[in-house]
Amino acid sequence: MPRQVFTGGVRTTWFNATWPFGRMTVDDDGVVVRVLGFAAFKTDWPALTRAERVIGGVLGSAGVRLTRMDGRRVVFWTFRPEPILDALRTHGFTPAESQRPPKIWFGTGP
Repeated sequence: MPRQVFTGGVRTTWFNATWPFGRMTVDDDGVVVRVLGFAAFKTDWPALTRAERVIGGVLGSAGVRLTRMDGRRVVFWTFRPEPILDALRTHGFTPAESQRPPKIWFGTGP
């Protein structure tokens, strides 16, 4: 499957970077989220346990939160989360669906 690269913002438990300083790569090996070239989050497909659409608590920004098997999470802020969710589906991963996406106020949420 082709590699897909997305530009956006990134929030980890220790750092927040606004658009366009984050980059997410989705390919056959898994998902890598980078901030200014530094890999802030990396997972192969078996270790990815959850992906879901989220919204920012303050400005209502759209994003996708990814969770690994070890509990580590990252939020990738994007103006268009659906292409990212589609890329995950293309690689056989089913994102969580909810009528009301969770709000992320600080960090990566509960």
